[in-house]
Amino acid sequence: MWATTVADHRAFYDGGTLFGLGTGIGLAGLSANSQLDRDIYEDVLPEWRTDEVREFRDSVLPMGEGTVVLPVLATAALAGPWLGSDAVGTWGERSLRAIAVGAPPMLALQRLIGAGRPDDPTNTRKSEWEPFDYSNGVSGHAFIGSVPFLTVARMQDDVAIDCACYAGSLLVAGARLQGSRHYFSQVVLGWWIGFLATGAVDDAGLGNPDNALSILPYATDDEVGILVSHRF
Repeated sequence: MWATTVADHRAFYDGGTLFGLGTGIGLAGLSANSQLDRDIYEDVLPEWRTDEVREFRDSVLPMGEGTVVLPVLATAALAGPWLGSDAVGTWGERSLRAIAVGAPPMLALQRLIGAGRPDDPTNTRKSEWEPFDYSNGVSGHAFIGSVPFLTVARMQDDVAIDCACYAGSLLVAGARLQGSRHYFSQVVLGWWIGFLATGAVDDAGLGNPDNALSILPYATDDEVGILVSHRF
């Protein structure tokens, strides 16, 4: 267990994943500190606020609750081998590992970014970042809700299943957005950390996470250069 945990964190904090995390933070910052977040909240979301959408939102929100998701994943990890299903057990274990590796940076960024909720009457800065002012800069629900689906997507290569899983991974993020609990940049960043965390677990499982980012020299008869590759 300790070796697996170390491998997961090494994979998450390698150069490629950190570059991806930094890129996601930068793009989220552009959205949060410009008019984009507020335009989506004020102009797009009102069209989603119907009774039908609210009912659907309420039905998917539990998939982003840690008190609901973590026991389900733990049960799957423990009961999978007993039920004779290696896939179920592996799914539960890998999902828990992804949450464990992604939760610390997610919680740290929540406070560091310091953005508030759109439905908070005390939030006078709207979506703008103000370090340590609030603790809602990243959607924890979007993060937790994305991990089980993204784990399935990374466990197999069927395109149809991949598409369904990626769509499912966005459900909780959309629910939090529709319910005015987070701005667009906040749910996107939560989903993105889930994506990176499941990728780190996948890389650790390959036994060579450091190869996610490779920088190699190359030479031909006509030119000399550097080859940079990143495995997604």
